[in-house]
Amino acid sequence: MKLNSRIPNKEPGFHSTHTIPYNHTYLKDQKMLLDLNFPSLEYTNSELVQSCMKIFKYSGTLEEFNIEGDKMKVLFHDICNNYNIVPYHNFAHGF
Repeated sequence: MKLNSRIPNKEPGFHSTHTIPYNHTYLKDQKMLLDLNFPSLEYTNSELVQSCMKIFKYSGTLEEFNIEGDKMKVLFHDICNNYNIVPYHNFAHGF
């Protein structure tokens, strides 16, 4: 399943299968997280873990596969904490 096929968007040619009540802040947040130019290096690791959670929540993945949010957050923290701790390829780059 493609991530963007489940998130509402107003882009031409975009078809959504997941409808969500209109919420300006929600849609702005989605657009920012799905932007290929997302400035991940400007965020802390904690903020990036929260962003990972938002992506999975917005896409409906947690609900669709019955994944507990707390368990997923622990997984993201573990990935973050065990990622390379070097300036040229770290969790922010992997995000």
